[in-house]
Amino acid sequence: MIILGLHSGHDGSVSVVVDGRLVASVAHERLTRKRQMHGYTPELIDYVLKIAGVSAEQIDVIALSDWNPRFANDSIAITPGGV
Repeated sequence: MIILGLHSGHDGSVSVVVDGRLVASVAHERLTRKRQMHGYTPELIDYVLKIAGVSAEQIDVIALSDWNPRFANDSIAITPGGV
């Protein structure tokens, strides 16, 4: 199982877990060089997926932490009751 973890709050980050093992994780501030960056961008998601060697089509589950659409930077949209 492949899980994409998205943390959109304070010190935003993106992580990939494959079969229970963390294989890639990057905090947004590491790429922007700005401390305490909120959220993530589509580019950060692509970057972490590339590190993990995983394509978006392979993701089984997306786990959200501190979900705040204000900091998602148009990288993901949540539709209540929708899939």
